[in-house]
Amino acid sequence: MAVGLIRALNSDVASFFEDIVVDRPPAYLHQKAKSYTPFQKEDATGFHYQQILSQAFPSNAVEVTLLTIDPGAHREMVTTDGQELLFLLEGNMVVRLREEEIEVHEGDAFFFDGRIPHVPTNPFDRPARMLVVIFLKSV
Repeated sequence: MAVGLIRALNSDVASFFEDIVVDRPPAYLHQKAKSYTPFQKEDATGFHYQQILSQAFPSNAVEVTLLTIDPGAHREMVTTDGQELLFLLEGNMVVRLREEEIEVHEGDAFFFDGRIPHVPTNPFDRPARMLVVIFLKSV
């Protein structure tokens, strides 16, 4: 019946529904590893970013990134407009929040307010690989 009505309006099914916006987020997101996108986030040496996903919802957004930091890598402190979760997958690192330095080990999770100036560093002898999740409020 609906298809007949759509045809009576001189439209096809795909065109008829193309402007409909669903106001709820999808039930799930699945991002395949081969589709991770390398990108340069800030002026940094030895920081290798791959975007896993970036998804906006009606009242917030989430960015998920895979970050590998080479031994001795350097970057200035930065701030973000959200809450950050670092989950260290491999290696060790030191997170600097303002003047405080916190040593983080493989398997550790580190959650903080991204508005605090921060930088992860790797003074160790092997790369540190982490999952970075940034939770942002949508405006």
